[in-house]
Amino acid sequence: MSDNYKFDLVEINIEENFKTNFSGGVAIGNEIVFVPAEYDKIGIFNVDTLKFRTVNINDDNINNTSGIKFSGGVAIGNTVYFAPYNSDYIGIFDLSSNNFSTHSIVEQYFSDNEGKFSGATAVGDKVIFAPYNSSVIGIFDSATEEFTFENITSSVTVTKSKFYHIQ
Repeated sequence: MSDNYKFDLVEINIEENFKTNFSGGVAIGNEIVFVPAEYDKIGIFNVDTLKFRTVNINDDNINNTSGIKFSGGVAIGNTVYFAPYNSDYIGIFDLSSNNFSTHSIVEQYFSDNEGKFSGATAVGDKVIFAPYNSSVIGIFDSATEEFTFENITSSVTVTKSKFYHIQ
């Protein structure tokens, strides 16, 4: 067996340097969309050309979020859904148009805990947000743009972002 592995570093230019610039990446075709954490821009890396670019988040609700905005994401088609961490909004980024929009979750679910959700997965048109410091699983229907949640307090105790299964 040959050990002919190659590892390259690609230097990227970020105007501002936060403690946490990005919190995950989502692949769509030959591009990786980096989930903005404290950074007010979405990172996009083309794996064929090795070029990195950013798209501004022009949304005061998101840019005024303290700390980490989003943590993790998932793609459905050409759209990436960012899991709201400290944000009260789901981030929605359409890679085809470079358009960023949001969907508020405040009316359905409010938590003043740091770290609502971290990570996401898609099942059909539904985006499922993994609870971080929360006692609910977030569910966003991308077809109807409706946010709901499933309460898991009867089966889980949340203690400083640790989950314990109770039987």
